[in-house]
Amino acid sequence: MADEGKGAGRGTGGYGGLFGGLKDLAKNATAQAATAAAAVASTAQERIEIAQGGKKMLDTGGPVVQNMLLAKKTANDAVTLDRSVVAKLTDAAMIYEEAAQKMKASSTESAGGGAATNEVTAFNRMAAAYEARAAALKVALETLNAVPEAPEISPVEQDAISILVAKGQYRWVATKTAEGFNTLRRRSADAASSAATAASCPA
Repeated sequence: MADEGKGAGRGTGGYGGLFGGLKDLAKNATAQAATAAAAVASTAQERIEIAQGGKKMLDTGGPVVQNMLLAKKTANDAVTLDRSVVAKLTDAAMIYEEAAQKMKASSTESAGGGAATNEVTAFNRMAAAYEARAAALKVALETLNAVPEAPEISPVEQDAISILVAKGQYRWVATKTAEGFNTLRRRSADAASSAATAASCPA
């Protein structure tokens, strides 16, 4: 009986099976950790190579390459902003149409409910203005919808562009209007000079 008890502890359903399962889990965890570490190392190495490539591109290419990169950056930002404007105009046309419909419906209800005549008149006037604005936007969008294509920028070129931006060589910066809308504004000479000075200072 004692021997049977010992055998049960060492069987596949006892401690032997438990320890074997734990060993397998440990092996799998180790393999997964090694794979993840290798992926991180590979990504880091790739990023380093791209950064080195960007700097080398600027060092060896000189003003010609710098001007080419700034042209690509400017063109990409122009197209991106253009697409954003077109999208906003499309949304504006749609919401103007809905606003006109709601204003007219509310005006009709208000008139039937004995609302003040001046408010009903104002609602009708604004509804007509909204309809006209929506129509004008749609006409404009027929021409504006075809946004030009942007030049392709490789990872190495993007890194080189980032260096130029940090040095204040790029004249446009992302900002917000007084109304809170995202846009691009031309960087002032003082701001560009400050950025260039900061980029040239050692860390």
